[in-house]
Amino acid sequence: MSRVVQFDMVVDDPLRAIDFYQAVVGWKFEQRKDPEGDYWVIATGKGVESGIDGVMAAERIMRPPRLLTETSDIETSLKAVKASGGIIVKPRHALHNAGWSAVFQDQFGSQFGLLQADPSAR
Repeated sequence: MSRVVQFDMVVDDPLRAIDFYQAVVGWKFEQRKDPEGDYWVIATGKGVESGIDGVMAAERIMRPPRLLTETSDIETSLKAVKASGGIIVKPRHALHNAGWSAVFQDQFGSQFGLLQADPSAR
């Protein structure tokens, strides 16, 4: 069974969103640089606390928001998506030092991400 391991947020004004979520729920944000634009890693808890963390970016970088689920073999998961009537929206690609990711759409129009952990992914 695959667990949700990350959420993505798409916002029109990242700095305003940071102020909001820090004040309301105490999330911590760490800015990262990417060739496509800046994004922020979101910590929703401390270390071993239950829950998931996320990523936030402006609309121009990441669209639409989605949940990422873990997989031990992304290629096998993508084959299962196709065999089950889903569509590959973004094929396998590296997430800098985190792993391999892909985006798919189910038969109902919802998009989800897959993440195979691999710190050597480039």
